[in-house]
Amino acid sequence: MIFKISPDGFIPILMGLLGGYPVGAKITSDLYKSGRLTQNEAERLMYFTVNSGPAFTITAVGLSMLNNYYSGLILYFSNILTAVTLAFLCRFLSDNTHPKTQEIKIKDKAYVFINSVSSGSNAIINISAWVLTFACLSGIIGSFNLEKNINLFLNAISEVTNGCKICCGNTSLPVISAILGFGGLSVICQVSPYFTCCKVKFRNFLVSRILNASLCAFYTYGLLKIFPQAEETAIIYSNKTTAFGITYTMGAALILIIMCIFF
Repeated sequence: MIFKISPDGFIPILMGLLGGYPVGAKITSDLYKSGRLTQNEAERLMYFTVNSGPAFTITAVGLSMLNNYYSGLILYFSNILTAVTLAFLCRFLSDNTHPKTQEIKIKDKAYVFINSVSSGSNAIINISAWVLTFACLSGIIGSFNLEKNINLFLNAISEVTNGCKICCGNTSLPVISAILGFGGLSVICQVSPYFTCCKVKFRNFLVSRILNASLCAFYTYGLLKIFPQAEETAIIYSNKTTAFGITYTMGAALILIIMCIFF
């Protein structure tokens, strides 16, 4: 295979691109613990499955913060291209080992359901705790009245949502793409239990995030040459946000529930 990843490895790749961070990392960790991925495969997957999902990138950043649907699409496709590029480059780090083929035993259905809900709840608490922590940190940073560029930089590397919110209208689209690619220290902290489980060195993971940010900015810059209308943002993000009906429709809610049950 082109990425030198076992078939099970494509599950975190797909979910990392659809579900956003830290879904890809969590699934990678779960597959590694169950023996369906080798340590080398899990480590390589950690480098390119921590991505921003379409809901956040297109809807929150593109439509709400930048008021431009095309901007969101450019940011998301840059994210996809970056993940594919890193996946291809990481194939050269492969040690050519494969997980041992083993029969997957299905436990009691009630246990599986309870364990799934418990695991998902723990993940949500972990995400929320780090987001709140860095949101407070962002407020502290703002109280120091730092120089504008320093304030933007510190917020950008701290927490991705607040970083994008502050940088929209103050920086170019490639810079916002880099912020999404890096994910912020908040995302790194969210993912830390998973890459630690897969025996990934923090230094290597941090380098992968910096490389991810650089490639996202590069691809966004290139795509803007082809689709310049994506940079025409009409309304800058303000304290007043626009609610989009799709998040409240019965159909969208039903699809989310079905996806949760299926996965």
